[in-house]
Amino acid sequence: MKRPFFVPMLVLAFVSLACSIFGAGPTAVAPTKAPTKAVVVEVAPATATSAPPTAAPPTEVPPTATEAIPTATPEPTATQAPTYTPAPTVFEETFDRRNDNWSEDVVVTTQTFGRDLVSQSIVQNGTLRFKIGDKETYIYKFFEPALSGDVSIEAEYQSLGNIYNGISLVCKVNEQRTSWFEVRVSSTSDFSFLRYDRSLKEKENKNPYVQLGKGKFKIDELYPTKPNTIKLTCLDDELILETNRGARVVSQPLDDSLDGNYVGIGAMSYEVLPITIDFDRVTIREE
Repeated sequence: MKRPFFVPMLVLAFVSLACSIFGAGPTAVAPTKAPTKAVVVEVAPATATSAPPTAAPPTEVPPTATEAIPTATPEPTATQAPTYTPAPTVFEETFDRRNDNWSEDVVVTTQTFGRDLVSQSIVQNGTLRFKIGDKETYIYKFFEPALSGDVSIEAEYQSLGNIYNGISLVCKVNEQRTSWFEVRVSSTSDFSFLRYDRSLKEKENKNPYVQLGKGKFKIDELYPTKPNTIKLTCLDDELILETNRGARVVSQPLDDSLDGNYVGIGAMSYEVLPITIDFDRVTIREE
């Protein structure tokens, strides 16, 4: 009766023992510390590379002798300065109206003592007109601004009516208007270079006009009753007369010079009256 009971109990005991022996294997496979160790190995290099590199101190290079001694700056010379030629000063008068650039009439005469002059200049209709009713009478108008150096004065004019007259351009006029150089042109085609010196008349009772040279124009070089252009250039040692822009050029050497800084124009009568001369334009240059 007890045999059947013993066998099942024996089988149960064997099964329980087998479970204890084979169940211990999976329990032993627990997470190892290897991953933890691997993490430490990876962190250590990252910490080491995160620090910025220390810069090496620069090595000072001693200056050479040429760097230590500055090069002296050269002094500027006259040729280094910019040079230029200033444009000449030009004055042009067309007599559209009366202005303060011109003096009042300055009259030189020989035949009007004891009576009033009937000669004058007036500005009208864009011209400066000289009307002379006295014999041997010279009327001048001087350009008031002072000039310097070599100068030229050019005039466009026309003689109306009587051709026995004179038209003058003057230069190197002194401030007192007692001396100057003059070129005189007549509608009869005569010309002359003169030097005016009032002291000759006042001190020696001589003619104040001293002739330096003279000549005569051809008919195509100066027109008796048509408009003409005459130009006088005053240099230190020479006077140059030019008619109608190159139709005739005449030079007059000078033995001495004058120190005047003014120029002017004029008209004059001789024995035949009346005289009427119109100046349409006057151009003055500092050459």
